[in-house]
Amino acid sequence: MVKVIIASNNTYQEYEGNFYFAVGHGFERIVSLKQYFKKVILVGRRIKGTNFDVRATLANCGKADFCLYESENITFSFLLHRKYIRSVLQEAVARCDCAILYSSFLFAPMLVALLREAGKPYLVIVTRCPWDLNLNRGRCRKLVAPYMWFRDWKLIWNASHVIYVTSAFLQKRYPTKGTWVAISNVVLRSSGALALRERIDSINVMRGFLVIGTAATLARHKGQQYVIKALAMLKKQGITTFKYQLVGPGDQSYLRHVAMKCGVVDQVEFLGGLPHADLFDWLDTIDIYAQPSRMEGLPRALIEAMSRGLPAIGARTGGIPELLDPSFVHGNSYREVNEIVNLLMRMQSTQTREEQARRNLEEAKKYDVDLLDRRRRGFIERFMNETGSSNALDYTETLM
Repeated sequence: MVKVIIASNNTYQEYEGNFYFAVGHGFERIVSLKQYFKKVILVGRRIKGTNFDVRATLANCGKADFCLYESENITFSFLLHRKYIRSVLQEAVARCDCAILYSSFLFAPMLVALLREAGKPYLVIVTRCPWDLNLNRGRCRKLVAPYMWFRDWKLIWNASHVIYVTSAFLQKRYPTKGTWVAISNVVLRSSGALALRERIDSINVMRGFLVIGTAATLARHKGQQYVIKALAMLKKQGITTFKYQLVGPGDQSYLRHVAMKCGVVDQVEFLGGLPHADLFDWLDTIDIYAQPSRMEGLPRALIEAMSRGLPAIGARTGGIPELLDPSFVHGNSYREVNEIVNLLMRMQSTQTREEQARRNLEEAKKYDVDLLDRRRRGFIERFMNETGSSNALDYTETLM
């Protein structure tokens, strides 16, 4: 039976003889790809440990095999265990007929070299910009930013088939000489007139405060600290009618310190990570969504928020400007806190929030799950046909 490699930085945990996607590691993307094929080989990192999260999703359904490398520190493995990693990838390549890999996969160049050596085709999915990612994650990461940019640029340029999650941003920064298509990897809950009606009703309920929300890993490059600083600036002006809820995994200490230093601890709430199924319920409880990131491809959480009719603001980063009303996009320079303050002041108007709710919900319709599924399926089918691997496709379980 024809097998397809799906290679990513996903982390898998073994528990009672089964493999599970580690919570918070973007497993939805892999799940959405698995459905297209009769048999897949999942390539990624395996972690040990007795702490098992009951929210984890089962990975080893009947159509999935695994080629996993064990590592407690992926960067350490990249530097010192390359021979071991290569042996794992060689085993995967020997068992596969073609491959789909994310450009962010740390060992993507090594895997591509092995695939070319074996004469096996591959498709690349581009979800983020390594230049922005490394430039905004500390001094040491700044040093590797040029290398990671060139690594991905070369990988994507030479690929025969590429899927970008943005409409324009990643295509301009990482062009390809091959065939490409723009398809987001967002998975939305069905929405429409009911979602808009519920959002308008919520906007017109006078509660005395507005809740801002961000769903992202708690990390400096995600920019939550700038919203917290904006709350502090508003407080100095006597405006304390905003609350800020942060959803996402990660170390809370830095952001808690910022909130304490700014004197807005009582306005900031950390909710921790939420299962994806619960995220939409949370989105329906907030008033404004904020995406102040310094690094993004096309943020799925922002599209999900827009699909629930949420007014939103975001930084001029990655694909964010492709999604939002230009007048609600702020810069990502030293002046961005002032710009966030001004946008939040504008959002106090119920008319403005209602206008943005309608506008964002309409924009989110472009990312309807069935539409994206058909486009993705069509492009993968084209890749398989052009590379002679079409009998790997599962025609019984996917949309035609």
